Amino acid sequence: RRLIKSEPTLLAHNGELLPDALRRQRVTSEEVEAALRENGQPDLRQVAAVVLETEGTLSILPRH
Repeated sequence: RRLIKSEPTLLAHNGELLPDALRRQRVTSEEVEAALRENGQPDLRQVAAVVLETEGTLSILPRH
């Protein structure tokens, strides 16, 4: 079961991309920026976290 499904991966934290995580997951900064725009968050600095979910979507967690 663990081989089939991966764990969610943190790609950005407190407004900063995590380059090693992006590279490991083969996600580009442009893909993260597109997800931010789609979620109404044009500025990464205003985001607490970006998470790559197990099914491949990007979740944007805004700062409160």
